Amino acid sequence: MVRSNKSKNHKDPRMEPTKRLRANMRERRRVSQMNEMFDILISLLPPSEFRLRLSRAQALREAAKYINQLVEHLETSDGSDDITKFPHIFLEERQSKTLNYRTPVNSSSVTAFMHFTAFMLLHLCYTICQF
Repeated sequence: MVRSNKSKNHKDPRMEPTKRLRANMRERRRVSQMNEMFDILISLLPPSEFRLRLSRAQALREAAKYINQLVEHLETSDGSDDITKFPHIFLEERQSKTLNYRTPVNSSSVTAFMHFTAFMLLHLCYTICQF
């Protein structure tokens, strides 16, 4: 029986650096995408008592808490107290944010915006957990 030069477990030393570079690039891209998703998630949350940037775990906890607040509000409210319960949605400073998710809304479209925000938070949480 003649054995070939290349066995299944043999690694070609010339290919290893190229594969490593590609793997590193994929990992950098994945981490960058995760950071972007967390930035969007954090931008959708109301202001919190945290002084520093939220950790990923804190962001997910805050998002879950906020989703529950939005769902409860949408199920029990007639919409007349939206501005007092969720004032951060109406802040003018939202105009200065570069993310489209931070645009200000008027009171007539708050319910739609709250549904959109809850959906985006759920979608981002699901996407992040799938990574």
